[in-house]
Amino acid sequence: MAKTKIISSLDIGTSSVKALIAQKHFDSEQIKILGFAKIPCHGLRRGVVIDIEETIKAIELAKQKAEQSAGLPLEHAFVSLEGSHICSQSVHGTVAVSRADGEVSQDDVSRVVEAAQAVSLPGNCQVLEIIPREFTIDSQKIKNPIGMNGVRLEVDALLIQGLDPFIKNLEKCINQAGVDINAMVVAPLADELAVLSKRQKELGVAVINLGAGTTDLLVYEEASILTVNVLPLGAGHITSDIAIGLKTSIETAEAIKIKYGSALKDKISQNKKIDLSKIDSLEQGFVFQEEIVEIVEARLQEVFSLINLELKKIHREALLPGGVVLVGGGSKIPFITDLAKKVLSLPVQIGIPQGLTGVVESIMDPEYVTAAGLILYGAKEQEQIYSKIGFSKDLSALRKIKQWLRAFLP
Repeated sequence: MAKTKIISSLDIGTSSVKALIAQKHFDSEQIKILGFAKIPCHGLRRGVVIDIEETIKAIELAKQKAEQSAGLPLEHAFVSLEGSHICSQSVHGTVAVSRADGEVSQDDVSRVVEAAQAVSLPGNCQVLEIIPREFTIDSQKIKNPIGMNGVRLEVDALLIQGLDPFIKNLEKCINQAGVDINAMVVAPLADELAVLSKRQKELGVAVINLGAGTTDLLVYEEASILTVNVLPLGAGHITSDIAIGLKTSIETAEAIKIKYGSALKDKISQNKKIDLSKIDSLEQGFVFQEEIVEIVEARLQEVFSLINLELKKIHREALLPGGVVLVGGGSKIPFITDLAKKVLSLPVQIGIPQGLTGVVESIMDPEYVTAAGLILYGAKEQEQIYSKIGFSKDLSALRKIKQWLRAFLP
């Protein structure tokens, strides 16, 4: 009998909560989406919980709708961890090889990564991930040191950190909504699983998730993650700009952005007048589409300019042959790829979830990339448990070794 496992995900963002329920077939490697849901959420700002009750309510509704769609309970989930409090830094660790014959063991690798992790962090921060990029044995750089011989082992790694109070508030909301957490996954690490190919990771590529409250950046090169950062600007700021500029409500501004927004003014019809009363009966007057697009373009220019600054810090400005993959709700703004190409001087494409079957038509959308990536992340962990630890074991056992698996898997 074929072995299967139900895997669920919760992408809890500034504007919405998305839930997916999937089934992993271990014999065929197939991951089938069984149910999905998207519910508006008003309990977060810039990816951080500001209203516990509102957030719990949105998670509960998303859970219920996904369960109805799949005909199965959503009892536990892989959850996205987002917010402008998340950042990364490069770290380095060094240890002496412990065995008398000089052969590097798994224990040596564990110790050197622990040494890299021993950096001074603010008291309210916690390490979310530590991802080895490259190992060195006696000045020789290598990817996998186990079984090789030497005296001194070093590692260069990426350490991702976040603020503990914000993470605990999110955990509280999820648990009180009746969901157990399999793992909290930094959102860009989920995104890349859903949209990037092995070749792109080798060449050098950036994933940019333009969400409502934040913009996430992840950069790969030579199959290693160079940086993960979260900028405190998102598509929701465009909506606020429109509301201020046109003196409308936020709801009307959002409708205007969706219907008439564009990333480039030279791509729209000139002198097109928009009757605001047709969008909202409480609004009066007319506005030219050019005015709207000027607002949208200015804010997107700012976002991509900030991305460029981040790329400059790691010396990859205009130097990623694999280009840029745009995801998130904000990536659906018309002509955004044209503007991104212009500002970043890189090839740009829109990313949609890959590697899934089932009721996928409704989630073949850049908005669902993080939720889909969480399913793929969960499937990968479950596969490792099934093949390495035993099908019936709990996920917690895998977490003790997952950072090493991530370092050594291609």
